[in-house]
Amino acid sequence: MAVKWLRVSAAAGNPEAQNDLGYFLHEGLGVGKNRGHAFRWYFRAAKQGVLRAQFNVGLCYRDGDGVKTSNQKAREWLQKAARRGHAPAREILKRML
Repeated sequence: MAVKWLRVSAAAGNPEAQNDLGYFLHEGLGVGKNRGHAFRWYFRAAKQGVLRAQFNVGLCYRDGDGVKTSNQKAREWLQKAARRGHAPAREILKRML
């Protein structure tokens, strides 16, 4: 039931639902795991300013999770999250340098 609502809401442009649907797809919660689709939903939400999504996009780029690995893009997205006060993003950036 939650996945159906998330799909409808995400498709309608709700950025929080987009990030949450990305998480469900990433982890295989109520749906089959699909890291590529998860990344696309995270990215849509991140472009709309969802802090958790910006962090998730950074992690996906760092780990090559659903997208080609790119340390540069990982740093860019993690920096966006870190500048907004996301402590885990700050810690990861420290380790990447």
